[in-house]
Amino acid sequence: MLYLGGATPQQAEPVMDAAQVLALQEASAQVYASPALVDYVLALVQATRTSHAFAAGLSPRAGLALLACARAWALLEQREMVLPEDVQAVFTAVAAHRLEPAGARAGGDSVSALLAAVPIP
Repeated sequence: MLYLGGATPQQAEPVMDAAQVLALQEASAQVYASPALVDYVLALVQATRTSHAFAAGLSPRAGLALLACARAWALLEQREMVLPEDVQAVFTAVAAHRLEPAGARAGGDSVSALLAAVPIP
């Protein structure tokens, strides 16, 4: 069950049951991602692997998580297809904690710079 406001289960009323959560997950999975959009996600993943700002790039599973989160974002925006802006909206939240800085000066700014450097299809 999901709860609002970070309350414990004893303090809060559920806002969704398991069936509703599963229905939202299924609806999110049905949001269309064009081949060009998938190529954009792959380009972002590849850019993390070739950037000198990070000790290691994103894994294939991180790329899948990025696409899944972008689909969910598009669903929240009440759209039936994922836009590059959806990928950008979730990229930092999905990727930043997975990317270990290669040097002392790398970090959150490196994630933003990488996102800005990869062209949108």
